[in-house]
Amino acid sequence: MKIRSVALAGVIAVAGIAVPTSIVEAKTAGVTVKGTAPGASKVFLLTGSGRSYRATAEASGAFTITGVPAAAVANATLQFTDATSKYLGTAVFRVVKSGKFWKAIVGLKAMKRGTLNVGALSYKDGWYKAAKPVGAGTAGVRAVDRTGKPQGAGRAGRVKLVRS
Repeated sequence: MKIRSVALAGVIAVAGIAVPTSIVEAKTAGVTVKGTAPGASKVFLLTGSGRSYRATAEASGAFTITGVPAAAVANATLQFTDATSKYLGTAVFRVVKSGKFWKAIVGLKAMKRGTLNVGALSYKDGWYKAAKPVGAGTAGVRAVDRTGKPQGAGRAGRVKLVRS
């Protein structure tokens, strides 16, 4: 009976050590997204499935979002709010010509692991624009013009519906 109790205690001790280790690994696993967005207080990474990850920006606008699963990063978007929770807009990483229209690339590129540094974002009226397209994925929205301003920028994302 004593041998069984000692063996059971040993199994519980090993399991007790293994569980916290796996929890720590789960929290640190994934991709880290960082950059600088002046004027932003909160930064949200929104995935295609609707899941969101949030970070609080420093006074300088520097932010770091950690623990994002690698599968969720591809074509996720970055959204920003100020200290009063006013929506500031989305980040545009690149502008491309799509037929006779301009397309603002708002999706992040796919990452398997590591850190995706989107760099310095500059605030335009109702949206942010990346200085370099290092974080650009493939998902995009129609832009108003060649500057990349997305339709709905400065109007909390609202756009006029067109019936065909």
